[in-house]
Formats: sequence, C-alpha cells, structure tokens
Amino acid sequence: MHRGGMPRFSIFSIRGTRMAVQTRRLAAERLESRRLLATVSVEQSFDESARELRLPLRVENAQDVRAAEIRIEYDPNVVRAEEWKVEPGEFWNGRVSLSVNIDQDAGTITAFLFTAEPVAATAGDLIRIDFQEEACVSQPGAAPITVSHVHFDERAAALSVTAPMDRQPVLQPFSQLADSSSRRIDHSGDLPMGPLRPDRVDALMASWLPSERDPDETVRNFGTISDGN
Repeated sequence: MHRGGMPRFSIFSIRGTRMAVQTRRLAAERLESRRLLATVSVEQSFDESARELRLPLRVENAQDVRAAEIRIEYDPNVVRAEEWKVEPGEFWNGRVSLSVNIDQDAGTITAFLFTAEPVAATAGDLIRIDFQEEACVSQPGAAPITVSHVHFDERAAALSVTAPMDRQPVLQPFSQLADSSSRRIDHSGDLPMGPLRPDRVDALMASWLPSERDPDETVRNFGTISDGN
C-alpha cells in the first residue's frame, strides 16, 4: 500500500492467481507424510515517488523444488519491465541461477530459476519484479498484469499452477535444450516448457557453460551452486 494520494494507475489488475488448475500424479501416502499441492499468490505495492510497481510471487506448501518457470504478461503501453529489475526471492536462499527473457513490445516476461539441490524451504517469495510506469502515460487507468503460468519441478510430483486459458503444444521439447546446437531457451513461441524434471534441469545446467552460452541470453547466478561433490 502506498500513501500520499492515488497513483495514476487507479487499478493494477492481477489475473491468473485466484482461479488455478493444480494437478499431480496420484500415489498412496501416509496421512502424516502426505505432500500438499503448492499454491502461488501475488501481492503488490506501488512506490509513488519512483512511479514503480513491485510485484512479488509467493509460493506455499512447496517441497523439494529445484526449478521454476514463470510467465507474466503486461500492458507495455502502461508499464515497462527491465531484466535487472527481476530478482529471485528469499525462497531460494541466495543459491539459484536466474534466466530472464523480456519482450517489451509484446509485454511478456519469461523467467526460469534453477538450483543444483532441492530447496529446503516450503514457502517464500519465488521472484520479485519491479515495473516502471511509462513516461507517456498521463491519464489514470488500469494496468492489467497476468500471471500466465507457474511450473515447478517437485521431483516425483509434477505440478502446474496455471490460469485457465487456451494452450497449444510445446514447439520445442525441453530435452532438446541439452543438444550441442542449442545453448539457450527458445522463447520465440512464448509457450510453457513444463512440467520440469530434475534430469532435464541437470541437462540444462550442464549445457550453460560460460564459454559456450549464447551471449544474448541473460543468466545470473546468486550464490554458489554445488552439485554435492
């Protein structure tokens, strides 16, 4: 919440967070050790002086997460997103790599976070994004921001938290990311990659060598990632 009057954006509409489809594989579980489906929620705050909207995505009831893919859509005529203003949240405990692809013309953000070992935390902010108000905006209005999908890797349980909308088949299989001819995530189709599996995360991490990675792909490391050896 901000103070000192209403911002020029009278409403920031966050869609795709209340209605969600949650699925995982069925398996026999003891009541005391059952694994609950993770849930994702969105909070927002507006900085009046900086004309900036902060949007953190929070996860609850997550277990053994090693990777997450997040896609967000926004109105590029009202707000702008920059790669350096997309940061991982405290859920990852500072030990995570972040790949971000932003298409300002289309108004889309695709962020992929991954780590070598499962995260011990079960709740916390996955990612934080700061949106800047466009200078050309002079009239109050809505700035719709949609969380299109959040895909997790939870080892045995494949989980998707997805806003109800039409989907098409993935153009590029995730397994092809480890091929020598492909060293980056192809976001050209703007389609979800998930669900993610640990072996595919390992293949992706192995393929992103500093000397061979495509210079156009933005990958930032936070902390030290260990393979356990």
